Amino acid sequence: MWQLSEYLNSKKWKHLILASVGIGAAMMAKGPIALIVPAAAFGTEFLLKRQWRNIFKPQWIVLLVIVAITLIPMSYGLYTQFDLHPEKTVYSSMRPSGLRFFFWTQSFGRITGENYWSNDAGYFYFFHTILWDFQPWILLFIPALILKLRKIIVQRFRASEKKNTSR
Repeated sequence: MWQLSEYLNSKKWKHLILASVGIGAAMMAKGPIALIVPAAAFGTEFLLKRQWRNIFKPQWIVLLVIVAITLIPMSYGLYTQFDLHPEKTVYSSMRPSGLRFFFWTQSFGRITGENYWSNDAGYFYFFHTILWDFQPWILLFIPALILKLRKIIVQRFRASEKKNTSR
């Protein structure tokens, strides 16, 4: 996130490359969510500030290509370990795909119900998880979030409109 922010401020390619490698490394550890989080964070900022040019930059294609190159060793390992061996059984499933599991089932299978394990978590699972995980800081986060959302709604994004028209 830091390198992406630096790239947007300085337009230096080294920051875009470092951000791309960082996202690729994070994806190897946490899966697709490591790409979704920065895309959602910066995408939301671009939308709220009406920075349409930042949304459709061709440099984002370069970022995705570098992320894909970073993921090649891990993807090759998953492919050779699972996809090349259809005789394997994992979680009582014949012919498991390591690539599908890593890029889809592990992260989104919990939501879509495609996971292999029993998931008895309710719809509000992540809500009470965040309450517990971020103690004691959640006591500061919730009021700060409410105040910030209220400020955005009251201002109706006027501050970002003024910034965009002055450029």
